[in-house]
Amino acid sequence: MFKAEKSALSAALASIKASINARNTIPILANALFERSGEDLVISGSNLDIQITATCSAGIAADFTAFTAPYALFETAVKSMTDGSITVENVAAAGGRIDGIAIKSGRARIKMPILPAQDYPKMKTDKLNHGVGLGVSSLKQCFRAVEFAMSTEETRYYLNGVFMHTHPEGLMFVATDGARLARRLMPMVDIDEEKITGIPAVIIPSDTVKTVSRLLPDAGNVAVRLSDERIEFALSGLTIVSKLVEGTFPDYQRITPANNDKIIRLNGKLLAGAVGRVLTVSNTKGSGIRFTFADGAVRLVSKPGENGEAEDEMSAEVEGNLEIGFNGSFMLEVIDSLGSGDIEMKLGNPGDPAMIMRPGETNSFAILMPMRI
Repeated sequence: MFKAEKSALSAALASIKASINARNTIPILANALFERSGEDLVISGSNLDIQITATCSAGIAADFTAFTAPYALFETAVKSMTDGSITVENVAAAGGRIDGIAIKSGRARIKMPILPAQDYPKMKTDKLNHGVGLGVSSLKQCFRAVEFAMSTEETRYYLNGVFMHTHPEGLMFVATDGARLARRLMPMVDIDEEKITGIPAVIIPSDTVKTVSRLLPDAGNVAVRLSDERIEFALSGLTIVSKLVEGTFPDYQRITPANNDKIIRLNGKLLAGAVGRVLTVSNTKGSGIRFTFADGAVRLVSKPGENGEAEDEMSAEVEGNLEIGFNGSFMLEVIDSLGSGDIEMKLGNPGDPAMIMRPGETNSFAILMPMRI
């Protein structure tokens, strides 16, 4: 039926693994779908929320018929074979009806059952009426810059993802869980500008964000198609189709501080090191750190606990004196999302949220709510 190299077949199977749910109550969703597209083998997986399709170079015989096979069993069988070519053949039952396949390599032969391809619930993509090309490197950077702030709270499901919408200067990506917010602008230089008009504002599910960041290559342009219900990312023989999160994302502009007049500039790497050291005595993710900004320095002191106390101090450019508490783990995630180099913190009163960004940035930043220490 078809012949493919073990390495190519294994890579395609690995690409779709995130879309397979072996514990699904619908048996066929534990299977992978094998189809033909021209001279290529196309392998798909779906859990009804996300569908991943990978293309694999193969020699396909004229008698090829689309089928579905148990993903875990098929993948294990392929891994067990020696390196080189793998052949997959139909296995006919009495009367000529195809009731299984055989995977062959050398003298090894593994037979397994199949289910009809027509029963596989493929996600429809015929109504994805909006399309735009994006630089894949820029897209992944935007996702990684904000995904730490995505919520996991089921009751506020509309926060379980990344909000994407058009902006006068490009595409904006935003995530928040109520305690922190991150936004990142993708500039027009990384966008097919002629096609951005009319793109709907959508909430991309957290699992889809992580899958796109992990699977798509780091170079090239990804073709994005979307509607109000689904979104598709396609690049280099890999296609990811996902449902979108229903609901309305909150008006995040309302919580963006407008009057934070105390400016602190400091080295992000040094600050991360200081925060990490102070957190060594913490045994909970929510442990707070008191930050005291004054006299060209910032002093960090841990919240007293059963493991003791810790403090550290580093130099900083400080405009105005202030003492404020932050969740130490959240601060580390914010620093990591901004990348290496200096960072700028804009603070207001002790109870006001802080804005943290790269110096000179106006559209890409994080907002961190203070906590009582």
